[in-house]
Amino acid sequence: MKAHASNRDAGGFTLLEGLVLIAIILVLMTLSIPVKDRSTKSTVVTCISNQRRITIGQFMWASDHSDTYPWRVATDKGGTLDFAANGDAASHFQVLSDYNLKPKYLICPTDSTRVEATSFAALGNSNLSYFVNLDATTNNAQIILTGDRHLQVNGQPVKPGLLVPGRNAAIGWTRELHAKDAKVPLGVLSFTDGHAEAVKEKLTAYFARQHQVTNHFAIP
Repeated sequence: MKAHASNRDAGGFTLLEGLVLIAIILVLMTLSIPVKDRSTKSTVVTCISNQRRITIGQFMWASDHSDTYPWRVATDKGGTLDFAANGDAASHFQVLSDYNLKPKYLICPTDSTRVEATSFAALGNSNLSYFVNLDATTNNAQIILTGDRHLQVNGQPVKPGLLVPGRNAAIGWTRELHAKDAKVPLGVLSFTDGHAEAVKEKLTAYFARQHQVTNHFAIP
């Protein structure tokens, strides 16, 4: 870990500086969400806060594992690589139990089909409202890391499991979460640069700007 710390001192933020910056960005994002409906705004703010906590947990986990996210580390070394192929989402959040994360932060307040897990040991997809991007790496700051699970592709709601949308797929939100009272469908995404934001309508442009050949998402 000392070698990693010295690298950050020489060329970028330390972990502590990064976490402070994350906290500042969270406050600014909370104040600038363009959602008029008060109840909708409240739930969006909660999901932004939840996913901010998740990104911090992922950053801390990566810092302890050679700057690598859990889905790129073998299970026998503490990671979740062995669970990536089947699209099981919960396992990639389960490993964050030692990083100041609680099961309640994995649930969107509008997600009536999900319940809070009693512990991280008992965590399953039924206790999770957020997907994770299995192509996310720590060396690219523009990649989607997590997001609300209520995606649709080409007009069809996605099912739990591994989602690999084609490059020309039309990706958007359903109205299952947040947008029941809003004018347009919306949801929340977090990114590997540390910020999270509310995103309206179609997501195709957000996915296109990542410039990735493929996207593999574990959907709970």
